[in-house]
Amino acid sequence: MSFTYRASGRSLIFLFLVSVCVQADFSFCNAGQSGNQISATYTLSSERIPVPGQFSASLQVQLTTPINDNIRAEVQIRRKVFYWSVVVPCVGGGQGIGSCSYSDVCALLEGVTETCNGQPCRCPLGPATFTFSNLQFSTDYLHPLIRRVARNTSFYIKIKFYSKSTGALLSCLKTQLNTSG
Repeated sequence: MSFTYRASGRSLIFLFLVSVCVQADFSFCNAGQSGNQISATYTLSSERIPVPGQFSASLQVQLTTPINDNIRAEVQIRRKVFYWSVVVPCVGGGQGIGSCSYSDVCALLEGVTETCNGQPCRCPLGPATFTFSNLQFSTDYLHPLIRRVARNTSFYIKIKFYSKSTGALLSCLKTQLNTSG
């Protein structure tokens, strides 16, 4: 399946996919607490994401309860530097990449042209499991300076989803990304 989306949709899907080895789960960073209405698993075409280069991925997202209102997301990405990690700044604002806040995830989904299990990929969503196969991505479009910094390292990613109407935490997911280059 080829996944078609506008630039803003690319950022959201890319955030889900810029993650660790060949097959993995996002783990919950708030395990044992309420929330966790969103979970995800993914498969990448290679053990490390090539920078620069192309890769393919499959993604499965499970919503355990309906999401009937707009959601916002807070993304924190930390890059490993020797024995420490540093925050990767947001590049491109609310539609960019890095440690960004996305004030309306539902608006980002409006850029997705395919359907999610026969229904539009728009809010409201779920409860359901959505599967996207053979998604094609490229890191070639990244600025040369970003490519240089992103090669041969590890990134730690935490994504928190909140209901805009109630402020309730819907889920907190974390994973790790390893790159080559």
